[in-house]
Amino acid sequence: MHVINDWYARQVERVGSKAQAEVLLEAMAERARRWLHETLEGLALDDALVEVRSGGVVAEILAAAERCHADLLVMGGTGAGRHATPRLGSVTRAVLHAGHCPVLVVR
Repeated sequence: MHVINDWYARQVERVGSKAQAEVLLEAMAERARRWLHETLEGLALDDALVEVRSGGVVAEILAAAERCHADLLVMGGTGAGRHATPRLGSVTRAVLHAGHCPVLVVR
């Protein structure tokens, strides 16, 4: 799963239009889908579901976990923000606190 933070679309909509924001989100989603499929290619994960959403990142992750009745969430440990350090990222930290199933944090 990949969640596109809706902040990007809101910024485009502020200086452009809602239609331009939707085009941007769809382009970002297609790129994320391609990346996810390429990453999974060659792995023995024939039943893997690739899902790309946009919105609040933590809320979308938690909603997806609920939808598929996840037994375990696997997440990266460090954030992607400009202050990313070896410490736990803010999204992973929020999911750890709010999630309703175990979370495995990987490097």
